[in-house]
Amino acid sequence: MKKVILFFILIFWIPSTIIIADDLPLQFTYKGEFHDSSGDPVADGIYKVKFRIYDSATSVSAIWGEGRYHDFSLKDGRFEHTLGTENPLPDNLANYEDLWVSVEINYLGEIAQRTKLDLNSVDYHIITLQTMVEGKTGNLAIIRFIASGDTYKVIYAGQEIFIKLIGIDSPERSSNKNAKRYSIVKGISLNDVFERGKQSIGFVKSMVSTNDSLFIEYGDKRNDEIGRHLVYVYDKDGVFLNEEIVKAGYAEFVSEPLNIKFDKILIDAENYAKENKLGHWAIPPVE
Repeated sequence: MKKVILFFILIFWIPSTIIIADDLPLQFTYKGEFHDSSGDPVADGIYKVKFRIYDSATSVSAIWGEGRYHDFSLKDGRFEHTLGTENPLPDNLANYEDLWVSVEINYLGEIAQRTKLDLNSVDYHIITLQTMVEGKTGNLAIIRFIASGDTYKVIYAGQEIFIKLIGIDSPERSSNKNAKRYSIVKGISLNDVFERGKQSIGFVKSMVSTNDSLFIEYGDKRNDEIGRHLVYVYDKDGVFLNEEIVKAGYAEFVSEPLNIKFDKILIDAENYAKENKLGHWAIPPVE
């Protein structure tokens, strides 16, 4: 199973309005920047973010936290956010010996080491956000709709787009030219095609669902003829979805010119599904 490691760097600036520890306001503002592992600002767009404050780097219970994610509209990675607007900060916050800030992004939970908060400092703080993935930087997207086993609507860089998983082809769940082509090639009825399409979607939904975060990596060819964005996709645990869907037998490998980076992995995945009669390969061919 192929996995990747994604890093983001969050640079915090704690403004001077909070340096008076004895008279701490019930609200204060964070300003900062989100950077990727290359040191560049993350792609412009909408990110879901919320903060918590703890009394240690390992505490289970937070002293204070936001009840919901806030939409951060990032431009060049920059953000500004006032803590305590909905849930007031504790009156005794300045009495704690240590304070630690955690950040949660795009429904991934706390995926960073906490940063120690010095109320008398205006230093920048760098937080590295990482998922359980190994080797490659990706881009965050949020699922809005699973159209088929290989095509999803997502929010990416503040826009709704359709992504198509590179190197795989799954059956359609409704009538179109691809469904008819699949019906002819496989020698099965359109209703059987639609049933297989639903099975493919069901398998994908067993792995990811609406509002889940994905990490997408573009191929050298970025769009297909109908405008879908051509990508390799990883879930929040680093599982390579293109591979897993083929390996489970709910999509077939299809070579795409220019986007051949993981062809060997996808070919091996399809051979595994065939040999073990998994998914649609378990269905006897029509005579």
